[in-house]
Amino acid sequence: MHIKSIDRLGRNYEEILEQWRILNKDKGIDIVVQDMPMLDTRRGNFFKTSMNRSEKRLCN
Repeated sequence: MHIKSIDRLGRNYEEILEQWRILNKDKGIDIVVQDMPMLDTRRGNFFKTSMNRSEKRLCN
C-alpha cells in the first residue's frame, strides 16, 4: 500500500499506530510511506527473500 504521508492513517499517534498494526501485522500488507522511506516495510521482506536465495545457492 502506497501512501503520501503517515498522517493519512489517522488523526493522532494512537490511531496511526492502530491502523499500522492492523494493515501490516494483522493483514500482512506492506506499507510504503512516500515522505518517510525508512518506514517502507517491503525492505524486510526483500532482505529475507534475498538471504533465502543466497543460502540456497550456497547449499547447492
